[in-house]
Amino acid sequence: MSQKELIKKALFTILLVSLDQFSKCFTLKKICNPGISWGINLNQNILWLVVIFSLIFLIYYTYKSRLPYSLLFILSGAFGNLLDRLQHRCVVDFISLGKFPTFNLADIFITVGFLVFFWQKFIKQNTNHSAINKKIKKIRQ
Repeated sequence: MSQKELIKKALFTILLVSLDQFSKCFTLKKICNPGISWGINLNQNILWLVVIFSLIFLIYYTYKSRLPYSLLFILSGAFGNLLDRLQHRCVVDFISLGKFPTFNLADIFITVGFLVFFWQKFIKQNTNHSAINKKIKKIRQ
């Protein structure tokens, strides 16, 4: 990867993390979530191990992958939530939609990144293989 591309990815990640952190300055109702997604509680030692290893994996895979922007969303969300844990000893959630668990922008980034990554890696790839297989069958006939 070129240095220019690396800088572009780093700036994109910083932008998303900044958006997450800045958005919390304008919230009326903040909820401190000491657990993981959807308020699931987890032993804090295990939680920190999961966070650290996940971030190491995401950083490595993001900068070695052909699908960097979907993983940059996940990485940015993870960093945003990590900053919350370091500052507040919990993740600050503030978006509440009815009965759905309260969440924040970092959670949105993680979800969007995962969905795009999944689509690129599995659905789009399988679609391309189907089209190629059809073309091969057509050529053989």
